[in-house]
Amino acid sequence: MKSKQNCKIVQDLLPNYIEKLTNEETNHFIENHIENCEECTNVLKNMNGDLQLEKINQNKEIKYLKKLKRRNNIIYYFILLIVVLVLGVIVAFFTTATIPYNENNELDYWEGFKNWLFPRKVLPSDISNMVLLTGFDTDVQNDESFQSIWIFTFDKKDKCIGAKIIYIGLPEEEIQDRYENWTSGMYMPNVTPMIGDVKIEDGKLSASLNVYNGRSREEIRNYHPDAIEI
Repeated sequence: MKSKQNCKIVQDLLPNYIEKLTNEETNHFIENHIENCEECTNVLKNMNGDLQLEKINQNKEIKYLKKLKRRNNIIYYFILLIVVLVLGVIVAFFTTATIPYNENNELDYWEGFKNWLFPRKVLPSDISNMVLLTGFDTDVQNDESFQSIWIFTFDKKDKCIGAKIIYIGLPEEEIQDRYENWTSGMYMPNVTPMIGDVKIEDGKLSASLNVYNGRSREEIRNYHPDAIEI
């Protein structure tokens, strides 16, 4: 609310203001007051202070444009921040999340996102394992046979929450080829993330297979009908 006392002071100063006899600080006080006071604006008009009024209006417009620019900058940086946060969440999700499969054998990104955002606490008492031993013949080197050990971990709902494979007896060249393919993402690149924690230890190749996460014990057992459960 404007003060009547200020109006009287400004109106007393207007003649000197029009004649440019007031100092800069006084001018600033007068101009700020007139910008928001219709009564004093009309008084200035009646005193033929058109040039001064035009200057005040210009200052008022400049202040408005600066205020509008500040507001637009705030909106711009806010939107930019939101975009950066969303991109950060997307990158973090696809690099750290475990994406399960649904009943249609398709990656269930929504379920994976919910589990990633609100991870379930799994107690040791809720966990059970299934270990399968499979044997294969390969022509990678002299038709030597090798074996693979599959270790599946299930929660209390009997859904897989982790799978690991260990290859035993692979020729060294084959181990290196598979290691490079798995770590470079060349193996099934459209399934992301599928293979992680790839290691070579004591001539054995091991890796985690997220592709099994979310599947039931029965489903996984059916994938390996010839495997021996140990």
